[in-house]
Amino acid sequence: MFDFGLSKLVLIGVIALVVIGPEKLPKVARMAGALFGRAQRYINDVRAEVSREMAFDELHRLHGEVRVAAQEIGDSLSNLQSQAGATPAASERKAGAFSSKAREFRRNKVARASQRAARRSRGKPFSTFR
Repeated sequence: MFDFGLSKLVLIGVIALVVIGPEKLPKVARMAGALFGRAQRYINDVRAEVSREMAFDELHRLHGEVRVAAQEIGDSLSNLQSQAGATPAASERKAGAFSSKAREFRRNKVARASQRAARRSRGKPFSTFR
């Protein structure tokens, strides 16, 4: 986060010792450490919340895509049934094939979305915060 070397830290420590004094320096150091810890926890909470929102948006978009695909498959099934008319056995086989394709499509979409969410949470998607 900050690029402090050992010499800069020693210089800051000496200046703090002179300005604050040896009696109050430990209290001030503890307070500064506590505030720094709170800031880090807050930033981590914000990152986690943003990650959850991104995953939720991805799942919401995926849900819409699956719904559209299911509607298209339903429409094609109804078209097949209306075209088949006299041969219900053939239309049932085609309907079964379409429904199995629809299930496979949904499974693949959900699997890809969960893989993307897992990659996003493992990686470093929030490089702007660092």
